[in-house]
Amino acid sequence: MSLAVEELLRGAVDVHAHSYPELSLSYDSRISNYDWAVMAKECGIRGYVLKSHVWPTVMQAYELSRLAQDVLVMGSVTLNYTVGGLSPTAVALAGELGGKVVFMPTWSSRNDIERSGVTLNRIRAFCPQVDDMVRRENGGVTVLDAAGRVKPEVSDIMDIAEHYGMAVSSGHLSPAETLKLAELAAVKGVRFTFSHPHIKSVAATVEQQVEAAATGAWIEHTFIACMPMHVRVDPRVIAKSIEAVGVDHAIMSSDAFGPWNPPEPELMRMYIATMLNIGFSADEVRKMVQVNPARYLGLATE
Repeated sequence: MSLAVEELLRGAVDVHAHSYPELSLSYDSRISNYDWAVMAKECGIRGYVLKSHVWPTVMQAYELSRLAQDVLVMGSVTLNYTVGGLSPTAVALAGELGGKVVFMPTWSSRNDIERSGVTLNRIRAFCPQVDDMVRRENGGVTVLDAAGRVKPEVSDIMDIAEHYGMAVSSGHLSPAETLKLAELAAVKGVRFTFSHPHIKSVAATVEQQVEAAATGAWIEHTFIACMPMHVRVDPRVIAKSIEAVGVDHAIMSSDAFGPWNPPEPELMRMYIATMLNIGFSADEVRKMVQVNPARYLGLATE
């Protein structure tokens, strides 16, 4: 590991990485949650957010932070069917248990189901009952009503997030939904990210990313999107998006998932090295892996 990459990894904050087990025990893991925390500590990573498509990770995060001291493991809740979808109650209870991030629906999102459905199809393989939920929700969850307005329960969720100091991620919502939420988050004083705009289920334009950033949102670019078993996004495409919105509005995260990918600390190391090689300066990368993620999560910055 080069000294520059090592120095930038030390102090990094990853706002988006999947815990284990995820989806099913049939999906193996490269590394246990505890060994991941130890590895992150050895690399000097400041902290990371545990995400699950299925259950809140607040309890896992609490225990891991106690076991692996000197690395901040933060919990989250993802508003899929398994927690009741757009549930203010689920968000409030996650906040009471120290949750740091509310992820909007991913595989339960109507947008994701219509455009991709990758994760939902994985779940269908062992849980066909999930389609009953999709039918009950008329094809998936959306944060907008028939008139294109943000639903009242979503506004309540934003209020609860603000109360607990939780950040909100767009999940797998459509760009149109995300832009509405970015505007609402700005009004309510909630820290917000437009997450992985280049994955197939989101497919946001650069112009939409710039529009979201203008509200004060951060654009979160995940390195998993570049991996061969995923979307295979050219990192230079991500770089062009970052150049368009500016590094002050960009966050680099891993979205670590699956035994076919490196563990989270290695994904972050690869991402840092890639962005440096593309031409971003060390100070620019530091802002995207240390400063901006910390601000998004409400952590102290120098």
